[in-house]
Amino acid sequence: MRTCIFNRYRTLSLATPWIAHLPWSTLYGDYATAMEGMCLRAGRHGGKWVNSSDSMFGGSDEEGVLGPQGPSRWKQRALYDAIKDSYALHSLEVSLARVSIHDESGGVKRQLGDEERHPAGAGGTEGLHYGQDRAPR
Repeated sequence: MRTCIFNRYRTLSLATPWIAHLPWSTLYGDYATAMEGMCLRAGRHGGKWVNSSDSMFGGSDEEGVLGPQGPSRWKQRALYDAIKDSYALHSLEVSLARVSIHDESGGVKRQLGDEERHPAGAGGTEGLHYGQDRAPR
């Protein structure tokens, strides 16, 4: 589901006033607008369009159709991400950061697991500690 994160429903979940206090809010808003086509290509099958989320969000349009109902699974994911955003902002015990598969650092596109494969200081990869600037405090 990683490719189905950024879409019109994530845009809506990023439109709340408090979200502006999170360091990833602007970038994620840009991703949500720019990446919906990728989300649509990857998210019209295999439980990425609809699952048990239909009962929570009142149904879905036909798979691959962005009509008035849209995909309930995308709405569910946007809601869950908004809950995680809220926790990141308000948690006193844990500091959370968001890192997307679309993020770049020093002109290099991030890949999941990069920090494990290339620890800081090994071959000029000091910029791989990208989560540090993504924590709200």
